[in-house]
Amino acid sequence: VRDTGTADVVVEARNRIGAHAQGFRVRVGLPSTIRRECSAGGFALSPVYPNPAEPWNGVSFMCTLPAQTPVLFRVFDMGGKEIREYGLGVLDGGTHVLRWDGCDTRGVPVPPGVYTLEISTGNTAARTVAIVR
Repeated sequence: VRDTGTADVVVEARNRIGAHAQGFRVRVGLPSTIRRECSAGGFALSPVYPNPAEPWNGVSFMCTLPAQTPVLFRVFDMGGKEIREYGLGVLDGGTHVLRWDGCDTRGVPVPPGVYTLEISTGNTAARTVAIVR
């Protein structure tokens, strides 16, 4: 993690027998204090775990809401294309564990890359996760 709030993420893909298949490096924006929760519009998101992740394991993070509110959870690829949406409905105030299974809307595991997990409650906050194989 750099002082500028960015990090270089190296994503390597391996085929089923473990041989190196492809790799690339991306620079992603990160919260300046990646180990602490950050607040956005009265709610807080924890860091994503695990990160990096394999798509078949999925990832989780916690969202803490101050009061009952409608929540929309969306996943975007590096190009900004929405690949998954979870309309979670109205959630009670408190801490909720949110999980993305690493798949797109068709249930197909996403390719290696960096993805943005976005939570909207009227205000929006996001976390990034690197998917590797």
